[in-house]
Amino acid sequence: MEKQNYGKYAIVIAVVIALAIIGAAVINNPNIITTQKKTITMDGSFTETVSPDKVEVTFTVMTKGTTAADAQSDNTAISEDVVSALKANGYKDSDISTVYYNVYPEYNWSDGTSTIIGYTATHQMKVNNTNISAAGSIVDVATKNGANQIDYVDFSLKQDTEQTIRVTALGKASQNAKDKADAIAAGLGTSIKGIISVSEGNIYFPPYRFDYATAESAVGGTGKAVQITPGNVEVSATVSVTFELA
Repeated sequence: MEKQNYGKYAIVIAVVIALAIIGAAVINNPNIITTQKKTITMDGSFTETVSPDKVEVTFTVMTKGTTAADAQSDNTAISEDVVSALKANGYKDSDISTVYYNVYPEYNWSDGTSTIIGYTATHQMKVNNTNISAAGSIVDVATKNGANQIDYVDFSLKQDTEQTIRVTALGKASQNAKDKADAIAAGLGTSIKGIISVSEGNIYFPPYRFDYATAESAVGGTGKAVQITPGNVEVSATVSVTFELA
């Protein structure tokens, strides 16, 4: 009799242990006894061209001298002339800024040795303006008052314009993701039940860069002024959305 009872107790204990193990497994991995959601992840995108509302002209004043002080002094004088002329034409201090400044030696190499033969000072500046038709005026004033070269003429968007377009672009990119998910779900004989997650991808506002150097070469020696033509800014946005299928 005692052996029979012992056997019954052993069975009961074994069942309890098994249930405990199963319970722990369920807690650690609920998918064992739950149905996993059916999902589909889609990338959405949107691209459009927008008229610019800001222009940025970047130019350089370069001077040379037998000493670093000479090169720097000449550069400072010419740079001040350029800035004064820009202000006289209605451009503000807040429109004008320094991008880069450097003074460096020039070397002559002979028989494996180098000798300093002078110094060069470079001062790169830029002018921002919300009147895009002012690009030609900025270039004209800068070059006539001592700027040696026009580096860039960029047409872009003001910050508040970018923010407005960002909201619209992300909304349309999200709709693009949903449209594609709806089409795939319909093809599979089901439908979209809801949204699991959304992540914003990249949104770009690359400026349109006018190729001033090429345009200048095209009219070189003719006496004609370079005609600066604004170009549109191409805006692109992407999102990634995970949908739950019905």
